[in-house]
Amino acid sequence: MKYYEVTLLLRGKKELVHVKAHNRAEAMSVSQNSYGGSVMKLKEVSLPLSVLFEEYKEKFVKNFRKKKLNNKEFTVFLKQIAVMSNAGIPLRESLFESMSATEDEVIKEIGTSIIEDVDAGLSLTESFRKFEPIVGAITISMIELGEKTGSLSESIKRLTEILEEIDANRAKVKKAMRMPLISLGAMAVAFVTLIVLVIPKFEAIFKKMGGELPLPTRALMGLEYAFSNYGVLILAVLIGLFIAFKKSYAKFYTFRLKVDTVVLKTYILGEITSLGMYSRFMMILAELVKAGLPLNDALESAGITIENEFIAKKLQSVPASIQRGTELAEAFENTGLFQNMIISMVKSGESGGELDKMLTEIGKYYKTKFQDMVDNLSTLIEPLLMGVISILVLILALGIFLPMWELSSVAG
Repeated sequence: MKYYEVTLLLRGKKELVHVKAHNRAEAMSVSQNSYGGSVMKLKEVSLPLSVLFEEYKEKFVKNFRKKKLNNKEFTVFLKQIAVMSNAGIPLRESLFESMSATEDEVIKEIGTSIIEDVDAGLSLTESFRKFEPIVGAITISMIELGEKTGSLSESIKRLTEILEEIDANRAKVKKAMRMPLISLGAMAVAFVTLIVLVIPKFEAIFKKMGGELPLPTRALMGLEYAFSNYGVLILAVLIGLFIAFKKSYAKFYTFRLKVDTVVLKTYILGEITSLGMYSRFMMILAELVKAGLPLNDALESAGITIENEFIAKKLQSVPASIQRGTELAEAFENTGLFQNMIISMVKSGESGGELDKMLTEIGKYYKTKFQDMVDNLSTLIEPLLMGVISILVLILALGIFLPMWELSSVAG
């Protein structure tokens, strides 16, 4: 887009306006349609800094205020579609009524767009796919399953159960993390308060007496100096690093892969992530196989729901192995993700012709382990929390009590 300065004759007076257009003809048309009058002069100019600033400001505010999807409202929206579709109500009417029943603006926008796409002849999957970053890959995968098998209401119903389960697990994790975070927050406040208020007094006393502060106390004083003089800068750098991390994670596959690999090796977090992913993958794969989809298509559709890039990359090799004639159990074994018991269960399901049932059992097994970890998260975090608090207390103790013990010798 180019920027043009246009001189218009409006009601006998000259007026200067600025318009954006691809070329001179479009600029003339835009200015006349927007302002009226007749064009006296038109020239291309560079974008003024004030306008450029306003554009960036508008874009920043728009991103900052970007609304998120209310998961509970969205689940209710999907439930209503499933119930109405199951009752034989046409899809368009189901979408319209479900959208009208919600007060959530994001869902209304999604619903309006989907109705327009359905009216234009697109499938429900294609209509939802443009909102994948908002609604998630699981939603797309389950809706696609429903359309392919002709049981849309059943698939959406199953989808709502999965979404409710995910929300319940998130709530459990937040609840389990609440007390550890409060404890760490309180400890951090105490740490900063002592550094800022207590440590400087020791410095004044030792300087007066001509002594030298112990190393731990000097280290804490260095922190106090950094917080006092560069606190705002440190905060700005931390915020900048956080934003850069989020942008890099969203944009660069290699960076995302490395981060997700580290996550899987992290204490507690790695096991919770992998168990949650395996449970979801196996459950959805079982549904797809049970619906009669070809195994390759089922694996690809289920693989889309994996949000960890390391696991997703490993599972991407499975459909290719199946295409070469490899059995599913062997393909799973080659990924190195699954334990021997899981491989044996898959083999048993393949040989007995009940693969979907066995995959369902595997999904339940992972789900049970995942739920146990989430339910006992507070207990699992306690050793780590105690370790962090112990280190902070030790640093404070050395920084505060060592100078007190040395005061007598300094005074002597």
